[in-house]
Amino acid sequence: MHPLQLGDPERVGPYRLVGRLGAGGMGQVFLARSPGGRPVVVKVILPEYASDTEYRARFAREVEAARRVGGFHTAQVVAADPDADPPWMATAYVPGPSLSQAVHQRGPLDEQVLRTLAAGLAEGLAAIHGCGLVHRDFKPGNIILAADGPRIIDFGIARPTDASTMTQTGAVIGTLSYMSPEQIGGSPVGPASDIFSFGTVLAFAATGRSPFAAESIGEVVMRIVGKPPDLAELPDDLKRLVHACWEQDPDRRPTTAELLARLSTDQTGDDWPPSHLADLIDSALPGTTPPSKRPLTMAEPPRPHAPPTPPHQPPGPGGERNNPPPSPGQVVPPSDQPLPGMQSSSWERLSPAQRGLLGGAVTAAVVGLAASLAIWFWATSADFSPTGGNSAQNMAEPPEPVVLDEHSDWVRSVAFSPDGSVLASASDDGTVRLWDVASGAERDVWDGYAGFALSAVFSPDGSLLASGYEDGTVRLWDVVSGAERAELDEHSDWVRSVAFSPDGSVLASASDDGTVRLWDVEDEEERAVLEGHSDWVWSVAFSPDGSLLASASDDGTVRLWDVEDEEERAVLEGHSDWVRSVAFSPDGSLLASGEDGTVRLWDVASGAERDAWAGGTGFALSAVFSPDGSLLASGYEDGTVRLWDVAERERVVLEGHSDWVRSVAFSPDGSLLASAGDDGTIHLWPLGTE
Repeated sequence: MHPLQLGDPERVGPYRLVGRLGAGGMGQVFLARSPGGRPVVVKVILPEYASDTEYRARFAREVEAARRVGGFHTAQVVAADPDADPPWMATAYVPGPSLSQAVHQRGPLDEQVLRTLAAGLAEGLAAIHGCGLVHRDFKPGNIILAADGPRIIDFGIARPTDASTMTQTGAVIGTLSYMSPEQIGGSPVGPASDIFSFGTVLAFAATGRSPFAAESIGEVVMRIVGKPPDLAELPDDLKRLVHACWEQDPDRRPTTAELLARLSTDQTGDDWPPSHLADLIDSALPGTTPPSKRPLTMAEPPRPHAPPTPPHQPPGPGGERNNPPPSPGQVVPPSDQPLPGMQSSSWERLSPAQRGLLGGAVTAAVVGLAASLAIWFWATSADFSPTGGNSAQNMAEPPEPVVLDEHSDWVRSVAFSPDGSVLASASDDGTVRLWDVASGAERDVWDGYAGFALSAVFSPDGSLLASGYEDGTVRLWDVVSGAERAELDEHSDWVRSVAFSPDGSVLASASDDGTVRLWDVEDEEERAVLEGHSDWVWSVAFSPDGSLLASASDDGTVRLWDVEDEEERAVLEGHSDWVRSVAFSPDGSLLASGEDGTVRLWDVASGAERDAWAGGTGFALSAVFSPDGSLLASGYEDGTVRLWDVAERERVVLEGHSDWVRSVAFSPDGSLLASAGDDGTIHLWPLGTE
């Protein structure tokens, strides 16, 4: 839970607000107290939507849907006023982690718990469908594991069974990797759509990963409409049940009654709550951090549209990645080229009929996501606008950036050379580029590779640059000559982050294979494999003295490793979601980590959480301290860069990117901040000097 912010109301209806819980699809969610002192959750529609009759109607439908289902399988509606200004709804506070949070923190559920969960969820869906509703956003983040069983929440896009899947604007709304084929394609959606999602949720609970999640919209849709994954982790009967839920023909999927006949706890037992989750359920009480909710859940959040292409740039291969997204209602004929984000080999395996189906589904999904992002993502208010030098409270006003726009795809990483004269960038266009900082001119392009370039960093002496790639390789480049010096290829999946030790003798790399690897730079050999994370590792950073290495992972943890002993020293837990970035303060006393809109500060010596800053919406994708340690910069999904005054917690919001900001870096003298975004651009923000 986060404190109330300037501008938040003190009361909504009869309820006294005590803290912020998070963001729903259309509004802010608060923890509140009833006049009698009972904890309740109050959802308030955002002012910008309160005047829109469509959003008011949607909110009223959410209230009505939750009331119709009742409190046994969901959170009981206590009171609501859809006609208020702004509209609001109060529900009972249900202590417990979300299924997403529980699995990310404690791992997949064992067979007995999985069966009990499945029976409870099938019973909940039966209640929803029995009221003539389709949930349409059934996913792990919308399932609360309460002490008395699972509860299904968030009826923001639930609709009657005879309603279309699409809004009036043509937007397909939901969570892409948990959608059914008919929901993606814009076909009529009935109870069988929730059954498809039910199978996907069970697969996630059993394996710890979303079975259809991928790096792009095209790959996600291809998995959903293609051959289902094998699910070797499941016992045969549950595997058959999940595969039955995943039938492409909705009429062939089981009903909730058929699911309950196969899952009834009369046969499986009723062991609930699970012993390994009891402490999570007990700790999720008012005054503690509740399970997080975010509107989109994918292995990596999907891009809502292709980045804009500068006028002088030629189109990418086939032209498809540089075309603007289709307008609502536009029909896009099947292409002979792979869809955006798809490997050519995957596309070539499809028949012409499958390509046509997939093309139509992706068109609907892209249109829906582009049209509905304005509903799902919104910026926080009360942004600080300070006055006056090289700290947040002394900056006259947010500066105007210099924009570097030669990349033709997402820019994943930026890094300054030790002397500050050169900036390196890595992009999904497969290139690493070097820029002259003084002039902004492109100095060199290293492009001998067709896959994504995900990370880049200079060695402490500036002679080498290390970059990580989609094919699991780390490459060392000679900065002066531009020649590739070495290819380090022990990782089996994407390399998300690379970092040199302060003396330049060791290189660390983080990968989607769940490992962190240490490399001897001089010998160009692997030195150690650090294993402990249970999911993708997104970021690594050395402490200033080189004795510690920090790593951040989708398993929700930050881990500290002893570099000399090559052993895990500490696990920092407290994040409610995937952790995307880590950075040490210049004196090594603090560690910053970023997750779902929150940057957390940790005391390195004790491992205790020192502070948490809620700022942008969506993931905090990057974080870095200024050279003097007075500022911390962070980049967010909402396209903003935020500068935090470490001592005062005040912030400046830098707005210029039109898409997610994946990387931020301070120049060595602190006078510039570089940011890299999914809009294909790099921004150089002048901060001034004291």
